[in-house]
Amino acid sequence: MPNTSAPIRTTSWRYGGQGGLYKHAKLPLVPGHEVIGTISAMGDRVNGLVLGQRVGVGWQRGSCNECEWCLQGLQNLCPSARPTAVAGYGGFADRSRVDYRFAVPIPDALDSATAAPLLCAGITVYAPLSPLVHPASRVGVIGIGGLGHLALQFARAMGAEVFASSTSPNKEQEAQQFGAVGDSEREPGFPNRARAVKVFVSES
Repeated sequence: MPNTSAPIRTTSWRYGGQGGLYKHAKLPLVPGHEVIGTISAMGDRVNGLVLGQRVGVGWQRGSCNECEWCLQGLQNLCPSARPTAVAGYGGFADRSRVDYRFAVPIPDALDSATAAPLLCAGITVYAPLSPLVHPASRVGVIGIGGLGHLALQFARAMGAEVFASSTSPNKEQEAQQFGAVGDSEREPGFPNRARAVKVFVSES
């Protein structure tokens, strides 16, 4: 076993379509990412984790940890990035082996079904919002789907006024429940506030 690996016994997973990525995978393939499980073994250089601990793994299970991107903390840009569902058995497997640096401890108070989407869809929208959004920001979210519904909630929790846009009229009520400005709030100054949106998040 590589001395930095942490085999995980899978207890929960969420499927997220990864498009053409699977075309480059070697068969047989066990897909799945946004994985949550418990650590069943550890290499002798694993730090900060313990056997039996519940952890989550997102889209990526490892990187080279040596290139210019990894040394800047931007492992997602590593040319040797190891996708969870392609570089080994993914979340549908009973077990998966990952670099411990990509195994994120999951708080006991957070159930696995809620935590799993945060490991890929969640971080995808949180990462660009966190440095740009602050109280009094105005954020536009285009598309209220797997990423959009999380972007709405993150932006609202950051104190922003959030505007949602969708081609599906039936998403309006759901968007409002997640924190978007609704019809009842459209006082005379609404158009000017909407035009003042400075940050946009789009699912496409």
